[in-house]
Amino acid sequence: DQWSDKDFMPDFFLNGTYGMVPNFVGGVELHDHQTWQEWYSQKKKMGYHKIKDMTLVNNHRYRQTRFLSQCSHHLVKKYPPLNNNNNSNSNKGSSTNNALYMATLDTDEYLVVNPWRVRKHRRPPPEQERRTSWKLLGPGSVLKWLVDYLQKQQQTQTQGNKDTTNNCIQVPRLLFGSVENNHNNGTTKDVTHGLVHGNGTTKPPKLKLIDRSISPMETLRWKYHAAWNDTRNFQQKVVLDLYRIPNDDELWKDHFNSVHRPSRKYCAPETPDNNGGSLIVGNNVTVPASPLTAFHYIGSMERYFARPNDLRRNEKRYRQRSNLTFAREVGWIDQWLEQFVQSVGIQTASILLKDYIVEIDNDDDSKESKSDDEDDDDKEDSDDDSDDKSDKDDDSDEDDDSNDKGQAQLEEK
Repeated sequence: DQWSDKDFMPDFFLNGTYGMVPNFVGGVELHDHQTWQEWYSQKKKMGYHKIKDMTLVNNHRYRQTRFLSQCSHHLVKKYPPLNNNNNSNSNKGSSTNNALYMATLDTDEYLVVNPWRVRKHRRPPPEQERRTSWKLLGPGSVLKWLVDYLQKQQQTQTQGNKDTTNNCIQVPRLLFGSVENNHNNGTTKDVTHGLVHGNGTTKPPKLKLIDRSISPMETLRWKYHAAWNDTRNFQQKVVLDLYRIPNDDELWKDHFNSVHRPSRKYCAPETPDNNGGSLIVGNNVTVPASPLTAFHYIGSMERYFARPNDLRRNEKRYRQRSNLTFAREVGWIDQWLEQFVQSVGIQTASILLKDYIVEIDNDDDSKESKSDDEDDDDKEDSDDDSDDKSDKDDDSDEDDDSNDKGQAQLEEK
């Protein structure tokens, strides 16, 4: 489903009565206790231009949290538990063994298996089908890893002690900057897979190795990231099991508390440094590493400033957040394009990723095509027919109140 404002925003917002929006500015804990107009009207130093600018910020935060709340209602109604045929209200807080996962990620954040947790994971017996699912980016690998993790959590619970930590799983974010790789030298090139099409040829794209610096895909181009405990990673996002959130929780009201902590009862408080980095690397016995991580890409300067009227973005802030060289990602996510093409086929992949195809002038296919065209001048029509049949990734938000529409990702088990 794809929504616009009219699908999820209240009438007063659509009519431009923004003063009625709950206040999300000023570090206020309870947004519904004051409207935006009630809050700023008490501030003596809030002039016309300041109010106008901050109204955009407040509207953005409301739209984001309102979208996620309405999306949650929609998903529970659309995907009821397999053993429950009643109305949607009875699905919330259900004791069903089914699960309905929704992630509060933005479009520049990618949910991945936590690579640092994988390294510490003991490989299960060979007869188990999933033993390499998290090492290869195959279909459903992230979901399989998450389900395995949650099942293990349930098995270790004390009998009779109802655990609620899996209702809302914290997902630490790891920020990737825009520092280009420096691995290109005379003998070794830093390459990644890309869908390549030669200019001047009618042949379909092919999966080939290309220089990483020309990849149009964020996850394949940018490799250097911040430290696990760097405050530039900002607050965590979450994965919610919507079936396990009770009907009376604030999550089901007009809007979420925030994208970082939708429910103050079931979601742990967020921190700007991934709880000292422990949510990624597990360096604190009281804060285990999360099974998942969100790779967050700031991208190029052009991409960063592509969103108009975002008052939080400026060149100084971009330099601060993009100059990251703590470590280079080991290549786990580099597999995804190759595995995707293998799974769906080059034709389907080329259609779905048509905006990310790399045009290369000196591609071998282009040269072959031109040569074939010259040779084919004197050939029969049947030869031409034979030739025809031969081959057929906003900045997110700065505080992180990012993408206005937000992104809800779900998986149903």
